[in-house]
Amino acid sequence: MLLANIAVAEKIYERFPALSILRRHTPPKINDLQTLKEIMGKMGYDFKFETSRQLADSLNAISRKDDDFFNKLVRIMTTRCMNEATYFCSADYDIR
Repeated sequence: MLLANIAVAEKIYERFPALSILRRHTPPKINDLQTLKEIMGKMGYDFKFETSRQLADSLNAISRKDDDFFNKLVRIMTTRCMNEATYFCSADYDIR
């Protein structure tokens, strides 16, 4: 999905370089992710977040078969470590 979003943003920018409204995420809150990693480690889970792929793999691996609340809670806690997306006009920034 991320690659699809990147491809669409590139096409929009190519077609409307001065008028496109694009979205970006600032890096996540590393201290919060580190705290979550420590909590997950105490529970026996390996929580990696150095890359978005590692984070996705970790979230897929951290799961309790019959505990939907736990599974959702881990994802909510991870989401809270992220920063909100910001929107900007491509004319205001050099995005290359």
